[in-house]
Amino acid sequence: MGDRASEPMRILVVTAMYPTTANPVWGMVVAREVEALRAAGHEVRALTKRPGALGYLRQWWDATREVRRWRPDVVHAHFGTSAFVAALLPSRTRLVVTLHGSDVTYGPGLTWDRHWLQYWMSVLAACRASAVVVQAEFMRRRLIRPVRRKAVVLPQPVDLTRFGADQRSVRDPGMVLFLGDSKRAVKRRALADEAWSLLPSPRPTLTGLDAVAPKDIPSAMSRARIGVLTSEREGLPVACREALVSGLPVVAVELPGTRELAEQLPEGVFLTSQEPIAIAHAVSRALKATEGANGAVLSGRLRDATRALGWGAAGHLDAVVALYRGPHRGE
Repeated sequence: MGDRASEPMRILVVTAMYPTTANPVWGMVVAREVEALRAAGHEVRALTKRPGALGYLRQWWDATREVRRWRPDVVHAHFGTSAFVAALLPSRTRLVVTLHGSDVTYGPGLTWDRHWLQYWMSVLAACRASAVVVQAEFMRRRLIRPVRRKAVVLPQPVDLTRFGADQRSVRDPGMVLFLGDSKRAVKRRALADEAWSLLPSPRPTLTGLDAVAPKDIPSAMSRARIGVLTSEREGLPVACREALVSGLPVVAVELPGTRELAEQLPEGVFLTSQEPIAIAHAVSRALKATEGANGAVLSGRLRDATRALGWGAAGHLDAVVALYRGPHRGE
């Protein structure tokens, strides 16, 4: 048993999001897990979805070919739609599914829409899986009972060697980070800009993460005064967690994931409704809380609190590999 637990594995990762040259932060959480698995000695191949609805058909075709030719020990599917693709692979293939948030958080609904469809694709895939990973307890509660019983809450870790590691940076009082890609409609940069126009002058500059090189994001989070998130929907927002680990207080519209973060770190997350005036008021409160020496004290408390909550990578990879090696249902 001990020998088996240390043997390298062949792992096929099937994912809806993975970094590209055009978008190097797209699905970065999946890429980091793949890199960690490879560093641990496992052989990993990643199949990402190509653009458009037909991309799922091509992904299924490529995954089927890989399973037949390469014979992986396990298929790990990330995000509900690609998990549905992976669920159509031969039934003898062990399947682990990770649901990241929007795939289960916003369904089922009472009307036929893409959230409803995505939810049920995710649930059907999870029914087929040997193990299911979700990012938070509120996501686990959204699942139907048979899936809920086998779901494990295992949030994606934050890399503490990159985020919050530099405590010498001086905060720039005029720099605020928009915690998302300004070009993605779901992140609602226009809503943040409307709220910004309601702030008195002079007001800080609002900089989107898409305007920062990926390698410089940890440094930007160590230098900014606060972060702002106005997304239409999120799971357990990774950018918010990276910001908080960096000691950066966050103004966030109220969503299931941001409520959970606010419960864990009430002094670091300024929740607001989605009206521009309410966002502007929350930003003003956050700016006041980070004035002068108070900001440095608050940053230190947030860094300490996130580490005490275990947001780092310690134990995460071992837990994932244990799910890979676990018995099939019914064995």
